[in-house]
Amino acid sequence: MPCAHQIHAAVINGRGLLPTQFHSHWWIDRSRGPIAPPARVLESDTIADRRAQRRADRRLQRQRGGGRWGTCRTPSLF
Repeated sequence: MPCAHQIHAAVINGRGLLPTQFHSHWWIDRSRGPIAPPARVLESDTIADRRAQRRADRRLQRQRGGGRWGTCRTPSLF
């Protein structure tokens, strides 16, 4: 939608509003609107990446005091 000051100026000057002043979402026949390019994926998360992260988490959990909720303390030897 155009800004209020643009609508006000069009009403005062007796002009109409152009379809290009409205986003194509508001058009009745959207097929005539401009075609927007698809959004680019900036960072893709692949299954291999997630599996590698899971493997690393498991490796840390196997260590004493490791893992997501571990204290990372070295057990005392007394």
